Amino acid sequence: MNMKRRVIADAANVSTTNLIIAGTQFLEILVLARTLLPADLGVIALLAVILGFGRSVADLGTGTALIHFQSLSRRAFSTIYWFLVLSGVVLFGFGIAAHYLLGAFRPASPLSPYIGWIGVCFLLFPIGGLYQFQFQKELRFRRMAVIEIAARCIGTATVVALVLTGHGVFSYVAGQILYSGVKSLSLLIAGFGLLRPALVLDLAEAGAVLRFGAFQMGERLVTYLAANVDYLIIGKFLGMRELGFYKIAYELVVAPLRMINPIFGSLALPRFAKSQHDDRALREGFLATVRLLSMCTFPLLFGLCATGRVFIPVMYGPGWDRAVPIIWLLTLMGLCKILGNLSGSIIIAKGRVKVGLVWNCIIAAGNGAAFMLVVHSGVAAIAAAYSLLSIVFLIISFPYYYMSTIGLRLQEYFGSFMIPALFSGAMAAVVFGASAVLRSARLWPPGELAILVLIGITVYSAMTFAAMGNRAGQIVRSIRDRDGSSLLDLLAGRQGSGTGIVRQIGSGGDSV
Repeated sequence: MNMKRRVIADAANVSTTNLIIAGTQFLEILVLARTLLPADLGVIALLAVILGFGRSVADLGTGTALIHFQSLSRRAFSTIYWFLVLSGVVLFGFGIAAHYLLGAFRPASPLSPYIGWIGVCFLLFPIGGLYQFQFQKELRFRRMAVIEIAARCIGTATVVALVLTGHGVFSYVAGQILYSGVKSLSLLIAGFGLLRPALVLDLAEAGAVLRFGAFQMGERLVTYLAANVDYLIIGKFLGMRELGFYKIAYELVVAPLRMINPIFGSLALPRFAKSQHDDRALREGFLATVRLLSMCTFPLLFGLCATGRVFIPVMYGPGWDRAVPIIWLLTLMGLCKILGNLSGSIIIAKGRVKVGLVWNCIIAAGNGAAFMLVVHSGVAAIAAAYSLLSIVFLIISFPYYYMSTIGLRLQEYFGSFMIPALFSGAMAAVVFGASAVLRSARLWPPGELAILVLIGITVYSAMTFAAMGNRAGQIVRSIRDRDGSSLLDLLAGRQGSGTGIVRQIGSGGDSV
């Protein structure tokens, strides 16, 4: 298969996988919200934070190091694999110890019945997790897609079946255990024949990878703390009920990020790594990726903000209306996360993981301090502070993430997503106006939601195609002719030949 067809196939596999992941996650939250109380959703939010921590440290940062280092000996790979398995055993032990400690000293803690079960996931993560990065490095996205989809569907089916039969919060825990087990064992089986780990533990051989991974793991942990300190503070000071409302709003706001960003991130990282010494190619590839990303995600987030008044009661049922103003306040945070998400691919490709570690420490400390200052003003105050801080940190960290690494200028960066932002904002204003008009008509809520969505799609599509001019017809022809290289260039706002990553991907360039 030539490079053009392979990249299109990779994009299709990653896109399908992430759409299914987003769909299963949405189904889980939907069923849980319609079945459980807001306080139960708050408990699940904290359990999800603990699980996320385990996933963040499961590979000790060596997964992205595996991608960065283009060649790695079998002895080094084997050392890393067994080191991760041992770390999983240690984390499992911590989970069991936490279960008994909570039972002894905090028997009333809502986490006490579940924390020991969460430890099982820590034990399962490393069994096959390293092979996922090996497959990503070798661009075996189809294999990853099949495994991820199967594991997600099994996990979601478990959650839905158990919660509908009255098992409450444990339904979520059981689903996560099955998902982790199926995914890890499937990755191990799929990868064992390609690269079998030897029974060796040579830390000297794997020293460079482990050192690189240590910085990457530190960055991940701090990033994770910065991204979840709001959950921890709300749960501690405002209670599980308030956290339940916040979780619904937050999950919806970051849904475009989780659904679409990984498609670009999974495809971009290995190709950025291969072009790590060509700053011009990295700049062009990065800007084109941001254009495509903002074009796909911004209208989703603005549309959610505009339809939230109808969307929440239709999808989650009565009693969740308090999540709507939180969605409005978190929208800017969601936009900043979408834009900042690709920074990790750049600093990993350039081997500058220390930059990410330092800045995520600053962001975690800033978020934590700000949230503590405003927590007693309620969930809305935390949501507003989160959006404001996200804008500030996105701007002041720019020179360190982009200017000093690939020579990107701020005006180029803002220019890459300004048109989608303006069009999405205009579309949201039209939908808001239509919503105000339709409210007085007292329509059937699902029908009203469908009308608002149709209006949003029509308005955004019309503005986008009008701005593209002649390129609109070329895009239609590229889709009809399945011309992947021309379609990528046209959507990215490029015409003619070029040397950027997007163009090289489409033309089959070896440097990508």
